[in-house]
This record gives sequence, structure tokens and C-alpha cells, in this order.
Amino acid sequence: MLAFGSEKGNIFLRQDWEELPKNFEPKDSGKDSKIMDLKFSSDGEFLIAAAVENSDQYTIFIFKQDNHSFFSTAPKMLRLDHETPINITFSDDNRSFVVITNIKSHYKCKIVLFCVRFLS
Repeated sequence: MLAFGSEKGNIFLRQDWEELPKNFEPKDSGKDSKIMDLKFSSDGEFLIAAAVENSDQYTIFIFKQDNHSFFSTAPKMLRLDHETPINITFSDDNRSFVVITNIKSHYKCKIVLFCVRFLS
């Protein structure tokens, strides 16, 4: 499985080399939107993408694999104003993740029934 982001804010995903890559384009992406980071959970069930929409607003997209596709359902979104995510790390059980930002804030998010909850 291979995922990559573009400077235009699109995410391309290729699960099998025999098929064409699938594409996700955020509906509200502006002309300055670009994908900065992509990370899979170790079990392959979740994909997280960090995108910058303008110079001071970041969006984190959380995709869940459903019927062998990450893009069949709308992703959950988290917005960060005036903070840049510099690291996203999944927990060992892949049911929570931590976002560390440039101002040394740590946000722990738990994924429960594909609802994302801030824990701290």
C-alpha cells in the first residue's frame, strides 16, 4: 500500500499495482492547500493526513479503511489554528494517536467507533 500527497491538497492511494491510484481531494481546500504528512496505523486500518490550508491553519484528516478503501466514507477532520503539527504517532493498539505541534502542545486523540475524541 502506498499513499502520497500533492502540493494541491490531493491524496493519492495505491493498494494494488494492477489498479489506478484512488484520489481524495478535500472539498474546502484552497489554492494554498498542500499535504504535509501521511501516516498509516501499523494494522493498516487508519490513515492520517496533515494538510496546511493557509499559512496558519492546519487540518488533520483521519481515514478509516472500509471495504478495502480509505476514501469510500468521508474522513473525520481536526483543525489546528496557529499551530503546526510536527509529529503524529499512533499508540501500540492503533486506537489513539498523539499530535505534537510546533509550540510543544501535545494532543492525544482516541478513535472510538470512528469518532475522534480529544483526551488532552
